[in-house]
Parts: sequence; C-alpha cells; structure tokens
Amino acid sequence: MQQTCYWLLKSNKCILRCSFILLFSFLIFPDLLFSQGTEFFSEPEPPKPPVAPQVPVFVPPQPTPKPTPKPTPKPTPKKKEKRSISDVIFLLDISQSMEGLIQDQSLSKLKASQNVLSYFIENMDQGTRFLLWTFSSQVTKTPVTVNGQAVYTFQPIGKKNSSIREELTRTINHLQTEGGTNLYEAVYRAFEHFQSSAYQTPRGVERRKIIFVLADGQDDGLSSIGLAHLLHQKQKYRDIEVKTIGFGIAPNSSAHQEICEIASDAQSCLLTQQPEQLKRIIRSLTNS
Repeated sequence: MQQTCYWLLKSNKCILRCSFILLFSFLIFPDLLFSQGTEFFSEPEPPKPPVAPQVPVFVPPQPTPKPTPKPTPKPTPKKKEKRSISDVIFLLDISQSMEGLIQDQSLSKLKASQNVLSYFIENMDQGTRFLLWTFSSQVTKTPVTVNGQAVYTFQPIGKKNSSIREELTRTINHLQTEGGTNLYEAVYRAFEHFQSSAYQTPRGVERRKIIFVLADGQDDGLSSIGLAHLLHQKQKYRDIEVKTIGFGIAPNSSAHQEICEIASDAQSCLLTQQPEQLKRIIRSLTNS
C-alpha cells in the first residue's frame, strides 16, 4: 500500500511537470498551438474563378488624317477714297481788328486763322469744290488758276497736293489785314452766288451748299445791306447752310448775338479764343 501511494504521487508530479512544460512552451511559441491542431474552425477559402484566356483584339489600322487646308485669304478690298459733295464758300475776316493778338499773346488772330485755314485746305475730301473770299471794307473774291486762266467759279479741290490746293495755300499765307468789317455784304454776296448762273452743278447730282464765316466782330455798317436782308435770304434759301465762327468774340456780347443770327441754327454758331479749338470747330462743322 505504501509503495503504491509512492508511485501514484510520483506519477502525478511527473504529469504536473509535463503540463507546466507544455504550457510554458505554448506561451513562448504560440504558433505551436495552431500547428498542433488546436484551431478547430476556419472558413474555407472561396475558389478562385478560372482565368479566361485573353483573346487578342483586332484593331483596324487608322487612316492617316489629311492635313486641313489653310483657308485662302480673301483679297483685301481697296479702301475707297471718301469723296465730298460739298460746295463751300469760305468768308474770312481780314479787317484791321484781326491784327490783334489771341488770348495767349503768341499769334495774331489773322495768323492763327491762316494756319487753321491752310489745315482745312490740306485735309478737305476730294470732290469738295471750294471758293475763298475775304472781307474787310470790301468783299474780295479770290480766283484759282485753271489752264493759265483766273477762274472765280467753283473748282474741285483735287487730290492731295493738287495745284489748286497749293495755290489756295499760297494765297492764304499772303493775306494781310486792312480796313473795317463788311460782314453783311460778304454773306449776302455768297447767297447771291449760289443763286446765279455762275453756279453750275453736274446734272442729276445734289450737292451741299455751305457758307463758312470766320470773323472777330460785328458789321461796321459799310454797305446798304443790313441784317434784315440776310435774315430774308436765310429764310428764302433754306438749302444753303450758313456756319459761323466767332474768333475772339466775347460770349453773350452783341457781336456774339449778331454772328449767331446769321447762322442757320444754334449748332452752326460757335465761339473760340484758341487756335487748336478753332481747328476742331472747323473740322466738326465741315462734316463733308
């Protein structure tokens, strides 16, 4: 009996030791647990779908694109030269008062007017017909030379640098002041010229009739023609435009009122003290 208990006790100690060793081994080497078959549940991996064999896809050859032809540029149309249908009588005051200096004291009113009028002659559109008249105590009609003859009727201004433009510019540059201001008679004679047999236009062609007046003061009463005569002419011949510029005239003065009464309308009567502004005024009033 004693010997039997001794062997049982000895066997239990061995089992305990073995269990301790086995547990210690699992703690140190956990993979042994799974390798020993202790994992009793796992989902089977789903079967992989069979890989379809790759069939080569036939790609038809693409045609080489043709280059896009460049559009043929359209020929640039020749710019037509602007032609005027205006007949202009320019009345320039050359009375003694035009010798006075302009506001900045650099030029006389006549010299400033000559410069601007030369610019006007140079830049008028081809087709314009132009007459230059001056007035002081008398009204003077300036001729132009055609075929060696002095002509006092309307002539086309011609192209740039035409002989008529050059002749008018020379005439303007040689003007000098003299006498008084015979304003009313100058405008009255211009109305008469447009109604006379000397004024001829091509058959079937309507032309603008324009009287330009550049003056620095009132009429001096040197002729029998008065303001009433002009107002009658203006009322009678409405197809004739009268454009007036008061150069050096004070605003709201009697001279301002007088020169604006001669004009066709309020928009056709302007005042200025400066040459550059005078140039802009002439350019705006011409509109031809």
